[in-house]
Amino acid sequence: MTHRLFCLTRLAAAIALALGASLPATAGLYDGAADATALEAAFAGWQTLKKESDSLWWAGSISIRMPDWGDWFNQGDSTSSFVILFPQGWVADWLASADADLGAAGAPVYLGSQTLRLGAGFDTWRDFVIGYTLASPFPRVEYDGQASGQPAVEPVRAGGGVIDTAGHDFGIHGRITAHEVLVKQGAGTLRVTNSGNVWLAAPVVAQGRLSGDAPSLDTDIHVGSGAQLEFVQAVDAIHARSVSGDGDVVKRGAATLTLDAPQSFAGTLRLEEGRLALGAAASLESAREVDVAAAATLDLRARTQPTRLRLLTGAGNVELGDGDLWLRGADRWMSGVDDGPDVFDGSLSGAGRLVIDALADVELRGNNSQARGTRVEGTLRAGRDTSLGAAQRALELRGGRLVATRGFTLRRAIDSTGDSVIDTGAHGLVLDAALSGSGSLLKAGSGSLMLTRAGRYEGNLHVAGTLALRGAGSTGAGSRLLLGAGARFDISQADGARAVAGLDSMESDSRVLLGGNALHLDVADHAYYGGRMDGSGDLVKTGAGTQWLYGAGDFSGTTRVREGVLEALPQSVGTRVVNDAVVRMHVGAGGAQAWSGELSGSGRFVKTGGGLLWLRGGNTQAKVVVEGGALAGRSASLGGDIDVEHGAGVAFYIDGNDTHSGRIAGAGTLYSYGDGVLTLAGSYSHSGGTAVSNTLRIDSDARLGAAEGALLLAGGTLQAQADMTLNRHVALGVDGGRIDTDGHDIVLNGDVTGPGGLTKTGDGRLTLAGAYSYAGLTLVEAGELSLTGVLDGSFEVMAGARLTASGVVGGDIISSGGDIVIGSSGVRAGSIILGGTMTFNIAASGAGSAMLSAGSLSIGSGAAIRVQADDLFLRPGGQITLLAAGGISVLDAGSIRLDDRLVAAGYSVSVSDAALTLVAAPVPEPSQLALLLAGLGLAGWRARRRMAG
Repeated sequence: MTHRLFCLTRLAAAIALALGASLPATAGLYDGAADATALEAAFAGWQTLKKESDSLWWAGSISIRMPDWGDWFNQGDSTSSFVILFPQGWVADWLASADADLGAAGAPVYLGSQTLRLGAGFDTWRDFVIGYTLASPFPRVEYDGQASGQPAVEPVRAGGGVIDTAGHDFGIHGRITAHEVLVKQGAGTLRVTNSGNVWLAAPVVAQGRLSGDAPSLDTDIHVGSGAQLEFVQAVDAIHARSVSGDGDVVKRGAATLTLDAPQSFAGTLRLEEGRLALGAAASLESAREVDVAAAATLDLRARTQPTRLRLLTGAGNVELGDGDLWLRGADRWMSGVDDGPDVFDGSLSGAGRLVIDALADVELRGNNSQARGTRVEGTLRAGRDTSLGAAQRALELRGGRLVATRGFTLRRAIDSTGDSVIDTGAHGLVLDAALSGSGSLLKAGSGSLMLTRAGRYEGNLHVAGTLALRGAGSTGAGSRLLLGAGARFDISQADGARAVAGLDSMESDSRVLLGGNALHLDVADHAYYGGRMDGSGDLVKTGAGTQWLYGAGDFSGTTRVREGVLEALPQSVGTRVVNDAVVRMHVGAGGAQAWSGELSGSGRFVKTGGGLLWLRGGNTQAKVVVEGGALAGRSASLGGDIDVEHGAGVAFYIDGNDTHSGRIAGAGTLYSYGDGVLTLAGSYSHSGGTAVSNTLRIDSDARLGAAEGALLLAGGTLQAQADMTLNRHVALGVDGGRIDTDGHDIVLNGDVTGPGGLTKTGDGRLTLAGAYSYAGLTLVEAGELSLTGVLDGSFEVMAGARLTASGVVGGDIISSGGDIVIGSSGVRAGSIILGGTMTFNIAASGAGSAMLSAGSLSIGSGAAIRVQADDLFLRPGGQITLLAAGGISVLDAGSIRLDDRLVAAGYSVSVSDAALTLVAAPVPEPSQLALLLAGLGLAGWRARRRMAG
């Protein structure tokens, strides 16, 4: 209603303007009846103004609203605010079911501001004029109140026209002159065939199909959503106009249609027949899809610049020019719907190159021969080599993804840059050409990728599934392999050694299969491999960087380290290591591992970690360093030149006689244990001390390392090979320690401490010249122990052994058949139980304090006290106190004997309960001495009873 009032108001204003304009000089127009001349003048004046006003109104923007389908179409300048509406009932629809319904035979059809609606399909050869009409533009009211059209004398300018095919096919073979917009409405087809059609306004296909050829549709055309524009070409022609809108465009006919203008329609371009060519100025970027049927060809030969399409589908042919064909892919990221890849079953040929854009996912199924091959930035799926372009033309992966849809052989090179992917899926893909490029390449899928030609790839090569080399196949020395969970790198079928720039995997179930081939790891920085290594081939480390190996495996080859650093666990390096650079073998804190391999070379072997590494094989390594924990072995397995860092240790773990003649230095500790005997015959400057629980043989104190380093005897034995003086601290463990002089003289000048005791064994003399605080017993099993210092503990002297005391004994002295020799200086001791011989060696000077001060003296069976002196002279009645004790007892019969010279000089021994005194007096009668000793024996028996109680 609003629309009708609007238009009637405008029309009334126009009539008023016409009637008020200058008219012929005829007076009294309203006087009496109107005559024909006046009426004609009125009409003519109005027509003149209307035409002018119409031309002004339509010169700007045209917005057409069809009330019964509700869509709007805009033409021209959108800034105009003027709107023309076709209100229902303003001008009645024109219904035609046959040509006769269009008027007199052969008469042109004027269609403006009205709808021609079909009741049936038919063809007409009439001319059509769009934008003019013969219908009255306003209603005439009859006396009976019925409205009817007012016939016009001549066609008048009107708005656009609508042809509603209403589901039928309508052919216009006459000439169409479109002064205004022709709107194709309704289902069905409107066919225009006249090559002389004049389109002064672009038609709109709102519904159904508009069909013609390039000459008959030589105009810009707007195709609405769901509608279709059809070109049926019987002869070759060029369409240099643009198609817009959301609808589809269809090419049919055997001839060639050339599009030579930018196209902005967003629907599908369907090539059903013949050839569609794109000129240099054309573009199809906005088209949702280009579908090329099997009988059709998309001709891009004239294109020297890139042609960009969203989707290419169908089974037809595409011929490329020098320019690239870019496939952008469906807008999946906007819709959120992934219907799978865009499939093209047809063929590509020509001089150009196919480019798969970054967001595209394209599957090629046909045979393609484009001369410049294929470049992939998105995803390309293929199941045959011939789908990828001209034979032997390299496939370019530029951050893209190649997906194998089945197993096949690629007979072209692959050049990959950026972050690219070769996805074999579960299939086997054979690359029978070189792999080259740089960046990062992922071999994805559970299947295998077999390389049969020498590669030149430089970058990270990530592997899932299996990457295998056969014959001359290789990845390239500059490629760094990163194996995923369960991945395999198999060079067992290669024709020789292979090299990569590093090997990485955090997965213990990844595997490298060497077969009999060597694998060279040329690492510039760091690489970490925790998988298995299997095979008999060699593993060769080169490059200045560090390669970590911490997996297991059945690796029986030789590990050769020529440059840089190899960090490894014992189980990771096989059975032989030839090291001319650096090998670092790690055992973590609290752990212990053994390695039975052979170690050699001019390099440096480094033990790391807080655990113990036991080397069991031969070792001729030039340099060995222990950074942490302990490196255990024997001389043949530990090496000849060893540096032990602070807190670390080198451990000689032996079960037989072993001699080390190399060098040990550093701030660490030397350990010796096991059932064997270790002889140190080399150069030793380690300052962390020496700890022994077996037998250690040395010929000088220097064999025990730096002077500040202590000697710990933890149940072990230090055996002398020569006379020596030990100036270092000696510690005795809870199991004590033994010093075997083995016929030599050893002097201990340093401190001896610890909870254990000291056992002197072997012929020769051990002299304790320092101050000693160790808690255990000092046992003299053999040879002589000479105490010239101070000892807090006790002594026990076994049969055949001797204790020579000229110092201070804080504890007791027990002679279990051994000899005790007291020097001339004042010796102090606790209780003395004498089961052997006690000898007092009196200095020539004679007089002085008691030679031996003891808490008590018990003289057992078979015990003897001897007094010896050289050149002793005492005045008659003079005396020397040999022993001053809290008590003296004789447990069983014993004897006191002076040497023959003292007896001859008239000396005697005076015995009391508290002292033994040498007296310069006649010797008592034997019977008197025996009686005295018997009395002492009785007193001792009583004392022993008291102690027992």
